[in-house]
Amino acid sequence: FTGMLTNGQGDFFVRYIDPESHALRSYYPDFLIEMKSGNFYIVEIKGENLIPIAETQAKVEYARHMFQNQNKMEYVFIPSQQADQILQQFLEAQKYQEIDMYHIKHSNGEILKVAKK
Repeated sequence: FTGMLTNGQGDFFVRYIDPESHALRSYYPDFLIEMKSGNFYIVEIKGENLIPIAETQAKVEYARHMFQNQNKMEYVFIPSQQADQILQQFLEAQKYQEIDMYHIKHSNGEILKVAKK
């Protein structure tokens, strides 16, 4: 990955219509996980207090719609209280797959590389 996912600094984003202003906006998901197979997981982690907000709902709706029929990309929305558990389960599941390495990129630009032993 060469670009960051943070607002305005990366090439990867989801366009959505702001429900209040009706303006076209860009949304930058928290994580982009690239599997060695070429599959991608687009992951958004959101605090429970932000989930019912109209803007959050619009972002999730547009992202799910954008990636629903993509063979190599899947959108995953995770409430923050479940994030550690779900991400740990994902990492554990990869140990049993035919995957040698994958990258997790966070919106702060940090890239984590995890290799199968």
